Amino acid sequence: AIDNSNYKKAVQMADRLMSNKQKQPQLIQMAHIAKGVALFRSGKLSDALEEVNQVSKEVSIDEFIIQGLIVFYKDAKPDEIPKILEKAVAASKGPERADFFYKLFLAYARTEDYKKQQQTAMNLYKLDGKRSTYWWAVFSSVLQAYYSVDKNLSKKMLLPLAERMVLKMINDGGLHTEAEILLYLMILRMNDKISEALKVVRCEVPEIEGNLLTHRDILEIELLREANLHAELNVSLKIYLRKRCDDWHNFTLYLDSLFHLIDVKWKPEDDGKDSNVPDYTIDMAMEFICSLLIDEDGAKAKFNRGPHLAQMEIKKRHKMRAQGEEIQSCVPETFNTLLEGYFEKFGHKGCCFQEMTLHFDQAEDPKQLISNLEATLRVDGSTSIDLLIEGNTPDLKPGDVCTRHICVATLKNYAGLYHDLSFDKKLKVAQQLIGYHGKGLSLGKDLKSSELQYTDGFCLLACHMLIDISNDTRAFDPAYKIFNSLAIKYIQHDTIGYLMTNNAHRLGHFKSARTIYEAEEKFFLIGRRECVDQKLQAYKYGNFSKITEFIDLEKRLQQSLQQWT
Repeated sequence: AIDNSNYKKAVQMADRLMSNKQKQPQLIQMAHIAKGVALFRSGKLSDALEEVNQVSKEVSIDEFIIQGLIVFYKDAKPDEIPKILEKAVAASKGPERADFFYKLFLAYARTEDYKKQQQTAMNLYKLDGKRSTYWWAVFSSVLQAYYSVDKNLSKKMLLPLAERMVLKMINDGGLHTEAEILLYLMILRMNDKISEALKVVRCEVPEIEGNLLTHRDILEIELLREANLHAELNVSLKIYLRKRCDDWHNFTLYLDSLFHLIDVKWKPEDDGKDSNVPDYTIDMAMEFICSLLIDEDGAKAKFNRGPHLAQMEIKKRHKMRAQGEEIQSCVPETFNTLLEGYFEKFGHKGCCFQEMTLHFDQAEDPKQLISNLEATLRVDGSTSIDLLIEGNTPDLKPGDVCTRHICVATLKNYAGLYHDLSFDKKLKVAQQLIGYHGKGLSLGKDLKSSELQYTDGFCLLACHMLIDISNDTRAFDPAYKIFNSLAIKYIQHDTIGYLMTNNAHRLGHFKSARTIYEAEEKFFLIGRRECVDQKLQAYKYGNFSKITEFIDLEKRLQQSLQQWT
């Protein structure tokens, strides 16, 4: 009855069970809990707590009773779960006691009581002697330090304690899993012991199997950056970028290290030729970037996006550092030319728009740039997408053509060219985009149902435009219909839900407002619950690096302005 949301029937069934005094005490207690769950889910919190308190005030070590109480309290009042399990731990003996300690640890993890987490984990380790339990205690100390307001306490007591616990494990047999090594690195980094962390990553500690680390090169780069070792960082980034030159985040770190070396006028101590010398001049950097554009045999250009973006980024930074002074640019081409060239090479990729916006604000003439991009989409006086839809050009690739058109249309919107249009012209553009989406669906008839259609980007852009039009004209219903058609999920309720919640009640659409608010409230309730559940799963599998992510996401949801609005 509860699973089918028939709470009234569930209450009646529980009452019938409780009225039969011949039933076993265990069944009577389970009936109280079931009735409490039904009352809570029907919105009667005070009645539900009163019902379940009749069971929780007694000391019980029955597995089913304890599990039932946990199910009820994890939504109604999570702080009560540790109290119930503390009494169960005190009353139990033998293997059963270890099981309750395990549940008590997860209960403290649920309520984020990190100090008691650590104490419980150590007590459990004394009972079961499991390695995983010991690492729970270590990580609990780390969490105390990570979320402590008193950073002095973290540095002087909590982190050294966690480090000593890890060193004990190293001396007893070493670290043999990636999760253990990553946790040790986390402790060293939080305690500003970067040199020791680098030794671990570089496999210089015999007791630690550093080669188990999946992304050693990334970790080394992060540690060198934290230690401000810019010369070594520059060398490591060059080695990394030769293998993965489309990693834009690390390309920006390379440029950061380059300009830092330029600022401090860094020079190599040895004038001899050394392949591991960092780039400390713009000319050296340009030579390195250009080398990434050529294949190893030097015969043809490589189609990697990173080096092309790096050319624009280094030109942009060079220009900004000049502060208006006349200087000879390290890249002679204009930004308009560079962006046009980038679109020509990579306009068929879905990421092209996002990457062009990195430097679009540097374009000398944005309107002329967009006009030139539009010209590339024309074939014999007609747009390539019109020809494609009409079936007159079978040699064109549908995905490439549609993506290029979507990129240019989105750039026009980004540049504000649609914003200044009149209402009628905006509506006409939106209708044209929707028309492209509808007509273009036939181009993707062979795509799987799980794949995006080639023209979906047109529909998305049209939705954005129509929402803007609706907000400008205070026409809420059309915007609401479009919003519903987007089928937003998960964190999107927090990131774009405000588009509706800010306007629903303000414009007098109270019925729609209630529907929207209920959907938003449900997301935040379920989201926090799922964060807790996933956090506990991460503890069970020793995935410590993900635990802080779940905790931070849970805090973000709790502090979201959208939720409180």
